[in-house]
Parts: sequence; structure tokens; C-alpha cells
Amino acid sequence: MPQDSMTTRRSVLAGGAAALAGLAGCLGGNQVQKSEPNQDGEGTLGELRWILEETHGLTVTSMTFDDEVVDLEYESSAGDRAESREEIGQVISSYGLIIDSGGPSSRLEASIADRFPEQAQEYHVEASWVAQWRAGEMSDALVAQRVFNTRRFPESATE
Repeated sequence: MPQDSMTTRRSVLAGGAAALAGLAGCLGGNQVQKSEPNQDGEGTLGELRWILEETHGLTVTSMTFDDEVVDLEYESSAGDRAESREEIGQVISSYGLIIDSGGPSSRLEASIADRFPEQAQEYHVEASWVAQWRAGEMSDALVAQRVFNTRRFPESATE
């Protein structure tokens, strides 16, 4: 085989291996494993988990992916509503980075564990919202408000 063909074949195989490595964030069924972000320009869910845990210090207890939906569960360290909103903002911005880089999801559904009594139990983020926000078509306040409007609180909580 000529050298050019061998080089091309190696390039194709290396590209395929890189694509599989990006998907390797979903091991053990659909559980997403943490993977350090790289400079390949493609956002993966493993990179999202890494950003949430390593950059923002969130304790992710579970992250799965199925039918284009990311199910995220994390333990909150928030002690009040302002800190809880900050954590949600960290999830929004991190998810936005991944979606902006072609991440493979249409929605992120978050469940909050280890909450204070009046804290939201869950919320969701649509990929279309963060894509518009990252493209400058939606303000920070509007994307945050859309996400905050999806929050579900325990019956005992008063918003």
C-alpha cells in the first residue's frame, strides 16, 4: 500500500477512535462518565460532567443520557435561594458551552439532592434556549427566567 494511502487510513482510524472516545463518556448503559475537556471543538456529556464537578465544584451523583435527554442529579451546597440560583446558573452556562460545541442533547433535566427545605427539587434546560442565548439571540435574564419557570418545589415550600 502506498504511503499516502496508509497515512490517510491512519487518519481515518484516528478520527474514528476520537469519535468513540467522545462517546465513551456514556459507559455502563447510559451513565455518563467524566472526561476532561479537550480542544477538538466538540462538546461531550463527559466534558459537561467534568466542568460541573471540576470547575464549579458540584457533586454530581448521577448523570445519564437517553433519547436526547440528559438526566442530571447533583447535591446542592446552597444554603439559601441566592446560592441555589447561582448553582442553577452554573448548570445553565456549562450546558450552554456543550450545546454551543455541538453537544448531543436536546434537553437537560436536573434533580437537586441534599436541598434546604424551600429549595427547588428539579428544573430543566432546553438546548434551544441555551443555543439562542449563546448566539446572542436571548439575554442572560431571559434564559435564566425560562429555566427558573420550570423549577418544581416541594409542596411545603413557598416560592
